[in-house]
Amino acid sequence: MKKKRFALANIVYIILTFAGLGITYYVSPDLSMEDNFAVKNLGFGWGMLFLIAVASIVIMLTVSYYDCFKYKTVYIKNCKYTEYYSLVLY
Repeated sequence: MKKKRFALANIVYIILTFAGLGITYYVSPDLSMEDNFAVKNLGFGWGMLFLIAVASIVIMLTVSYYDCFKYKTVYIKNCKYTEYYSLVLY
């Protein structure tokens, strides 16, 4: 189940990221209407926009991998709030 969730979430994210780039290219090929900070204020072009998209995909893959495979949820059975906080904090 975790592998399916990891794969589905990341495939959808990658498709939507490149769809966003495609829509941007369709609407504004010269990036005159782009409101991205790196493009609008710093004057970067398609290369930087693509680099930002790839960087966001790498961050998403890293975070979702950690969430799906490395992080283990801690369950504390039947305890009071004070006991729970003492177990969590100390």
